[in-house]
Formats: sequence, C-alpha cells, structure tokens
Amino acid sequence: MGIFSSNDYSTTEHHLSSEDIYRLISPERIPSLTHEQEKLIEEAIRSKRHGDGKISLYQIHEALNSLLHQHLISENDKHGVMQVLKEYFEK
Repeated sequence: MGIFSSNDYSTTEHHLSSEDIYRLISPERIPSLTHEQEKLIEEAIRSKRHGDGKISLYQIHEALNSLLHQHLISENDKHGVMQVLKEYFEK
C-alpha cells in the first residue's frame, strides 16, 4: 500500500478533544503549516468528529484529502498531520 493510501488508516474511532486538536495541529509540530492552514485543518477535523468527540484516522485522512484537492494544503502538510495524529492515537 502507498504511503497516502486510505487503506493505511484505521477506522477505529478515538476521542479527540478540541484542546488536543489545537495542541497537535501546530507549526511547532508540523513545520510546513502556515497559520491559515493550521486553522483550516483544525476546523476540518472538528467538523468530521461525532457528537461524542470521536474520530478515526480514516476520517481525518478524508478531511485532509478534501483540503488537498482544493489546493489549500500540500502533501507534506497532510503527511505531517497524519503522522502526528497516528502517533497520538497509538499512545
């Protein structure tokens, strides 16, 4: 499977609070992000979460793909976000 294949991402949902999103999606953790991209990604992830605050890596991947196809973020941005969140969910 390719590095950006949607099959690489789990559909198991994990709790991800707004505070965690804010803390994890930042230029300090993902140097390629601009402030504008940071806010777009945070909002895209928040909008995909269920009412109980749960979301899967697959759902995050889909949200980022939407931003990527709109040319709002780069492949590097997407990869950085996915890596940070994958590591967070594995803890």
